[in-house]
Amino acid sequence: MKPLDISVESNGVVILTLQGSLSGEETMEALKKTIKACSDIIEDLYKGEGKKLRVLIDMTAFSGEYEIQAMHYMNEFGKRHASHIEKSVMLSGTVKTDEMGLAMTDQQAKKFVEHERESALAFLE
Repeated sequence: MKPLDISVESNGVVILTLQGSLSGEETMEALKKTIKACSDIIEDLYKGEGKKLRVLIDMTAFSGEYEIQAMHYMNEFGKRHASHIEKSVMLSGTVKTDEMGLAMTDQQAKKFVEHERESALAFLE
């Protein structure tokens, strides 16, 4: 299982899924690789669409366990793409997942939604 995955809905909404635990040397290496792959996709979408993206960050499968290095990687990922994002919403439910989510997003362009995928997608419309 990849620690971070990306998909794009037919309506153009980008889904970032953070899953499992973000701890251990092997997971940190996998996280760096998946961040790079996700970054490339986000860059291509942004350039191809010519407009800012709408992003749903699904953290419902994230255990909430992470190393400080993972927080740093996710923060850098978020900062790198902040100018590409129109709005983002998080599916989360615990303080730990919220901490990681905040590291990934521009706090002014996000909304927290607790396990309500339909509401999250509606917010992005």
